[in-house]
This record gives sequence, structure tokens and C-alpha cells, in this order.
Amino acid sequence: MPEAFQTVLLKQGVVPIVEGQPPQDVFYIIKEGRVKQTNSFMSHIAQENKTLGVGDFFGVVDCMARRPNLYTIEALEDTTLIQIRRDQFDLLIQQNTPIAMKILRFFSQKLRLYDSILTLISGQKQVTEDPSHLYEIAHFYETKMRAYKAAVYGYVRYVQQCPNGTNVAKAKEALLKLYKNHGKAIEFHEPDVKDFYVTFEDKEVIFLEHEIGNNLYIIQNGEVKILKVVNNQEILLNVLRTGDIFGEMAILENKPRNATAIASGKVLLMSISRENFTSLVEKHPQIATKIITLLSDRIWFLQRHIFNMMITDYETRLYDALYIQALKARVDIAPKVRYTFSLTFEDLLKFTALNHPEGYRALQTILANKAIFDLENQKIVCKDVSLLKRPKNLLLRYLDRDLQQKLGTMFSENKN
Repeated sequence: MPEAFQTVLLKQGVVPIVEGQPPQDVFYIIKEGRVKQTNSFMSHIAQENKTLGVGDFFGVVDCMARRPNLYTIEALEDTTLIQIRRDQFDLLIQQNTPIAMKILRFFSQKLRLYDSILTLISGQKQVTEDPSHLYEIAHFYETKMRAYKAAVYGYVRYVQQCPNGTNVAKAKEALLKLYKNHGKAIEFHEPDVKDFYVTFEDKEVIFLEHEIGNNLYIIQNGEVKILKVVNNQEILLNVLRTGDIFGEMAILENKPRNATAIASGKVLLMSISRENFTSLVEKHPQIATKIITLLSDRIWFLQRHIFNMMITDYETRLYDALYIQALKARVDIAPKVRYTFSLTFEDLLKFTALNHPEGYRALQTILANKAIFDLENQKIVCKDVSLLKRPKNLLLRYLDRDLQQKLGTMFSENKN
């Protein structure tokens, strides 16, 4: 490890990082010794507390995302740490690309794990990513959503990736019917990538969950919605904007996509393939730094999203969801600060899995509070964002033994 990186001795029992406290501008790699990592909330969901040893790292998510600490760290014995400043990450990658790739793969596994947890605690059936499910996704978009371009995309990808699938004949028949009824407007076209860049039009599918992927994307301009189809309904996971990265898990883990990406308005993307990713990281370490920074932010917010989904009271869950979106936008959470949310009503209800009649009623109830909320051009306006963080009824769901066991198994299978 280069001399530019400071070595720090952590005495047994010392706690350098405390959950919920403001982040430091540094993270650590363990050179000698052991530390205990704990998180009070995730312990309520499943056992994520663990002991870290030589070669492990901690504090990366908080440091790179510049968000409050997710974990408390305590030295179990005298421990020697390599301290990396946020502005030294490019140097770390230049000197030791394998460490950067280890962090990237760890983050990718963590994101996939948290996505699975979110699915489970939402009461949805856990479905393993597999191209054979593309037919079901396409049929959902055709019959339930009447999103015919997405349906065509799904049927074409199913035929391509499952040529011997049991539903190939049905998929081809559905394509002929859709083309006959809707013409060229919904025709399938392979993305036209030019010098790493590709453009998608509004509501165009970038990729579907269960699809085999070979590219990650960096948004140059526009918005992308990240969604999943669960229990025959669409769930919004995130809305990504200029500078955000998505699709990295297909590259880093060589697994099918675990979510759907759809353009929200016209969007320009940089496309990076699996084949040129490692060499690109070596030549341009700032790209890996950017990816790790953005993945850190996504991990932080996915854990908050999991917390949100555990809230039993619908109105409180909606308040908390708006608070999460304000944090995401780095709004100053202070009295009298006014903020206009970019999420539509539908997006907010999908984010909280409340896109059903009771959820709509809960949303109408909170928006009726004119002391806090207003509407401008169909957008939700909060007149005082500081009021969003005062939960009215913060009760978390009790997880039954079966779900606890499933979550515990997932964590044991994803140990780093």
C-alpha cells in the first residue's frame, strides 16, 4: 500500500464510528486485528452484525456517499488500519485495482441482497432472476399496463434468450398481434450505441428484469425509472438522474438483471460493457470512484427504503418516503425550508407499495394538511421539510419466524 495512505492504530474497545453520526472524510482497510460491525435497525430485520478482519474494509458507504454512518464499529483487539481519504480513492485504484474491484463486487452483492430483502418484507414472492420469466413480464406489460413497446421488448428478448423456451410460440404470436394492431410505433430496435453513448426516448425500455445483461449505464442527461413487477403490480424502486449509474450488477456478478430500467423522458446514457470495464477502471480510476460513490449512496437509501417499508401506519410511511426523497436531493432539513418533489403521486405510491385504494386514501389525507403541503402543477410541495421527520405513528412490523429464517439464510449466503 502506498506511503500516501496513513496507518492508524485502533486500541481494543475504541469506537471510531457510531451509527447515525455524521460521516468522516475517510474510510479504513484492516491491516491487522479485528473489529465488530453492528447496525441496530438491520439487526431487527436480519443478522447483519459481524466481525471484520484483515483485508476487510469499513466506512466506505458513509464516507463516499457523505451520509450519516450506517454502522457502529468497535475494535475487538488492538487493530492496525490503513486510512484512505475520500480524495485519495483515485490513487488507491491506480495503486491497487483489485481492491477497487473487491469493493465494487461487495457493493453489488449488497445491493442485490437488499433488493431481495425489500421484496420479502413487502410480502412478495421471491423470484430468482431467470430469462425464462421475461415472457411473464412481457405479458404483464401487454395485458395489465397496456405498455405495448415494453411488451414487444420483453417478448423479443424472451425469444432471443430462451430460444427453446416453452412459451416461444406464444411470444411470437403475441408479437405478430401487437405489430398488426399498433404498427411501426411499437417496433423493436436494438439500441444504437455510438462511441459509448446511446439515446432512449420517453417510456422506452433500457432493460427488463430477468434479462441477461452486458452493460452498465451512466446517465448523461435525463431520468430513468427503476422498477420491479411483483404480485402483478409495478413497484418503483428509484428515480435516477444525470450522473447516476445503473445496471452494474449484471457486469460485476454476471447475473440476469434484477430490476427494470425505463426512460422517463428522453435520456442520454454512457454504456460500458463487461468486456471493457476492468481496463476502463485501470485507465480511468475516476470512473470507478464515481461508480463507488453512487453505489454508496444507493446502498444508504436502499437501507432507508427497507426501513420505510417496515412502517405499519400508511400515513407515516408516506411522510417518511417524502423525507427520504428530500434527503436524496440533499435538501436542507430545516424549519421553513420549502421543497417541490419531482415524484408524481403514482411514483410515491409505488415507492411505498401503497398503490391500492387504502394507499390512495392515506395520500389524500396527508395532502389535505395545508399547513404542510401544497400542490403546484400536479407536484407535491412541502412548505416546511423539517416537519417530515416527525413520525406520527412510528411502529415497525413484527416479522414472523418464517420470514426471519428466510432473511437469516439470505444473509448467511451473502457473507463477504
